[in-house]
Amino acid sequence: MHTIASFISMARGVRAGMSSSRRRSGFLLSLIAVSAFSGQAAAQSYQQVDAGGIHSCAVLVTGGVQCWGFGGYGQLGNGSTIDSNTPVVVTGIAGATGVSAGRFHSCAALASGGVQCWGAGGGGELGNGTTIDSSTSVAVTGLTNATGVSAGNGHSCAVLASGGVQCWGAGGNGRLGNGSTTSSSTPVAVTGITNATGVSAGDGHSCAVLASGGVRCWGAGGSGRLGNGSAIDSSTPVVVTGITNATDVSVGDSHSCAVLASGGVQCWGAGGSGRLGNGSVIDSSTPVVVTGITNATDVSAGGTHTCAVLASGGVQCWGGSGSGQLGNGSRTNSSTPVAVNPITNATGVSAGSAHSCAVLAGGGVQCWGAGSFGQLGNGSKTNSTTPVAVTGIATATWVSAGNVHSCAILASGGVQCWGDGAYGQFGNGAFTSSSTPVAVTGITNATTVSAGSLHTCARLASGSVQCWGNGSSGRLGNGSTTISSTPVAVTGIATATWVSAGSLHTCARLASGSVQCWGAGNNGRLGNGSTTDSSTPVAVTGITSATDVSVGDSHSCAVLASGSVQCWGVGGSGQLGNGGTIDSSTPVAVTGIISAKSVSAGGSHTCAVLTSGAVQCWGAGNNGRLGNGSTANAMTAVSVSGITTAAGVSAGGSHSCAVLTTGSARCWGAGGNGQLGNGLLNDQSIPVAVYGLTGATQIDAGDNHTCSRLTSGQLRCWGLNSDGQLGDGTGSISQQTPQFIATTRCDMDLDGNGSYSQTTDGLLYTRALAGLSGTSVTNGAIGAGATRTNWQQIREYLTQVCKVTGLAP
Repeated sequence: MHTIASFISMARGVRAGMSSSRRRSGFLLSLIAVSAFSGQAAAQSYQQVDAGGIHSCAVLVTGGVQCWGFGGYGQLGNGSTIDSNTPVVVTGIAGATGVSAGRFHSCAALASGGVQCWGAGGGGELGNGTTIDSSTSVAVTGLTNATGVSAGNGHSCAVLASGGVQCWGAGGNGRLGNGSTTSSSTPVAVTGITNATGVSAGDGHSCAVLASGGVRCWGAGGSGRLGNGSAIDSSTPVVVTGITNATDVSVGDSHSCAVLASGGVQCWGAGGSGRLGNGSVIDSSTPVVVTGITNATDVSAGGTHTCAVLASGGVQCWGGSGSGQLGNGSRTNSSTPVAVNPITNATGVSAGSAHSCAVLAGGGVQCWGAGSFGQLGNGSKTNSTTPVAVTGIATATWVSAGNVHSCAILASGGVQCWGDGAYGQFGNGAFTSSSTPVAVTGITNATTVSAGSLHTCARLASGSVQCWGNGSSGRLGNGSTTISSTPVAVTGIATATWVSAGSLHTCARLASGSVQCWGAGNNGRLGNGSTTDSSTPVAVTGITSATDVSVGDSHSCAVLASGSVQCWGVGGSGQLGNGGTIDSSTPVAVTGIISAKSVSAGGSHTCAVLTSGAVQCWGAGNNGRLGNGSTANAMTAVSVSGITTAAGVSAGGSHSCAVLTTGSARCWGAGGNGQLGNGLLNDQSIPVAVYGLTGATQIDAGDNHTCSRLTSGQLRCWGLNSDGQLGDGTGSISQQTPQFIATTRCDMDLDGNGSYSQTTDGLLYTRALAGLSGTSVTNGAIGAGATRTNWQQIREYLTQVCKVTGLAP
């Protein structure tokens, strides 16, 4: 499907060379071949083209500038915020020598030495002393001797005739290079650079090529994108290791590339999708050689792909190709260069977020890849190859496996769920299941999520709690016993630090150290001395210093500041750990535990991690779920065999898992559905290693499946998949080893009917970005079978999943 994420979520890196005096002479070309131009009264002559995030701009040989594609922030420069799939004239530009299309703004260098910018200005990236968007060009304050300009993500940089570099706009991560992280709406000097020949501004970092052939970079250092052997941000330029003969540099979203005097290309930074071109998908904080390129004359780093022009006139690209941006007729990523067919006479190339454009020696321009906003300039809004879904950012910060569904928190604070949704436990307003993640409506700042049996609850950054799904027994905590397929606020909770959802009840730990529970009260599971249900929170008796709380099937446990553990509710299998099998409606102390740091209550057993790194469990022992080599119940804590370095533990329905400080994981107990992750279907009474799992930071055991979050933010799930609870899109196929989970990506299917249509989804997006709202967006633009049918639903999808900002209320 078309994916907005591949177009707008990545800032585009722009080549300095395309706007520098050294490069310009090679772009004094004649006739452009973008088919959209054929309808103009006269063919235009162009000297340079630049592909931005989701728009493109070109300089005429007359000194004018034209742009096409997404115009929502005025980045087409024609006084409008409307998209255009054919070129439009940028107002007020004369004498342009180079243009740079950034994420949501554009800048042009003028023959006079001035710079003019237009489009989004919220970060000060227009350089005119304001933070206001402008759909027509405005002069950058104080620049009179610029020879080239580069527009990135929220900031811009210019190289001066003196060899200095000045930047302006958002200063986060130190991207302005002046020793500060403060934004500036007027240019500031980059520290220590006096002999630059070109500059390139990317997402959160920038790089300059020096007259000496060296390269300096500054700003965000994550993934090693500064090239100095580190992943640390730097607000002043640092030396890119080992490069001494660069002729050009280009900064992409999170990687950078340089052309060497020898004709070779070296890249560094994020390696995902193969964008470094060295046959690997591994990040590199120092430059690596792009395989097989020995005669490059130009390079451009885009969102997740890179392209180079060869001396022969050919173009080769490598990296992500979900929208066909490698230009070889395929949608398959390539970690080594592939030829763009049938280009044989290119003189320059520009890689955008998910599209690319090349200037040809004959004067033409050809573009390929994503076209949904008209960024190919051919009068169409379709991709140049068959669109496919690009894998989503796997940016999960937490994962929770419930009975037959799972949920994850994203780095954005949003929540996504998958599996069985028949009771509304996805929180998306529907009652349907999904084997891939769907976004929970209206939640943007979750810090904790817990998937129960048929309901889900999230703790928000504000300290409040919201729940959704089956409301029977009052488990949603909003004073009702009614199902809700969208989140509802738990009554009276404003200072929660943690929430845990069980089968029929839920508990939250408050900042005061107290614990409150709501839902089913039978067997005393609310801990307030009663066996009566409560649809609003009640205080657990006597607990004032809880540091952790966990809700199981029908019992709950809390770790106290002293390191002791107390449990309440059903005790028939010994899961309260106090030496008996009697239910308790008030907390009882677990025998012998004095140094616990976390606890997890499962189906009818409980496990705790001790400060020493050991794990102890108690309760039902069938299937070997206590991990001590036995299948007998234990009414007091027993040690799990062989685990001494646990960072966390999770007790599931009838199995348990621990994540170790090494990043590996061990599971034990019932294995009949593959939930132990060791490739087998057998029960195990002592821990077994989860096959192939590395870099794990958190693990959560559900009823018959397990999920783990990795340091990368990616998710892995394994076990029973009867309701799609593994989230791997395979439907009902169970898995005995961890499977990759792609969190919801931003698709162009805005009305949610399962397919993209230009006449419905395309119209919805165009209207939304034009600043319309309500029925002005939706009238006549909702397709058959749509699941998002009103402006509120579509706006939430665009803002929460697609991260589009500036929409009308």
